[in-house]
Amino acid sequence: MAQPLKDSGKGVVFVAPTFLFGIMASTEAGTAAVAAIQAFLTAEGVTGKAVMVRNQVAGKVGKKKVKVAGVTQIVVPSLPKGLSTRLHALVEAME
Repeated sequence: MAQPLKDSGKGVVFVAPTFLFGIMASTEAGTAAVAAIQAFLTAEGVTGKAVMVRNQVAGKVGKKKVKVAGVTQIVVPSLPKGLSTRLHALVEAME
C-alpha cells in the first residue's frame, strides 16, 4: 500500500472512534497534513508515545520484506473519547 501512495503523491487517513491511522507520501502537502494532525492532537493533550510518526514503512510483499522511504505514517492507537468527530472534520478539510 505504501509504494503506490508514494508514487502517486497521495495519502489516506482513517479516523475511527478509538484510533487514527494515516499514511501519505512525504510531499509538501503530506508533511503539512501530518503537522496539522500533530498540532491538533497536541492542542487536545494527546502527545508523546500516544502519537507514533514514522518516516519509513516496512512490510511484506509476498514473502519478501520491503522498506519504503518517502512516506510518512501516523498512528494514534487510542484516541480520547469524543475527539474523533473533530479530528474527522479536520482531515476532511484537508482534501
